[in-house]
Amino acid sequence: MGLPAGFLLDLDGGLDGKGGEPAHGLWGAPQGALPEAAGGDGEIPVDLGEQAHQDGWDVCLIATPRAFQWLDVPGLAGRTGHPVRHDYKLPGEPDLLPEPDAIIVAPATFNTINKWAAGIADTLALGLLCEATGKGLPVVVLPYLNAAQGEHPALGEGIERLRRLGVRVLFGPEVLPLHRPRQGKRDQFPWHLTLPALKEAAGHQTQQPPGRLQ
Repeated sequence: MGLPAGFLLDLDGGLDGKGGEPAHGLWGAPQGALPEAAGGDGEIPVDLGEQAHQDGWDVCLIATPRAFQWLDVPGLAGRTGHPVRHDYKLPGEPDLLPEPDAIIVAPATFNTINKWAAGIADTLALGLLCEATGKGLPVVVLPYLNAAQGEHPALGEGIERLRRLGVRVLFGPEVLPLHRPRQGKRDQFPWHLTLPALKEAAGHQTQQPPGRLQ
């Protein structure tokens, strides 16, 4: 058995507070998991990545097509030791990354939370998230959105649905107070909460799919 492998989903935008749409991260693992996402400058929080590696995780990165345009793809591939994927492979092409056993989505945007909860899989990142909940994998989500988005009823409904599916959503004023539109500060994003939460989730995970929800 090799090291646990991880996937980082990096979705649209950056943690610069503009528009409330930051980079997104999904980390999963085939014998474990890990967290992190690139910020607006395409960098991954180094201390979090190092901690994940020290804990025995193998790191992989998956980007949305939009994020793939501005991420430091060669640098991230060099740091993780895996190619950065951003789209579904074609029929007959080999899988370049291992299957995940756990996932961290951070920072999770308003758009991704709602699409994921609705079962929309129009990107590789969302497709993997929808599969992960169907497989009963440990998944931790740390949202990043603004206060105006937080007032939309779809958000609470989406978070509740994901929690019923077994997803651990780290959300609330005690985790990260919602900022006003265009006033977010990425240096305040609590990356440090993700890996411990994932370890706890993985320790309690039975890998049994949650079944259909009404």
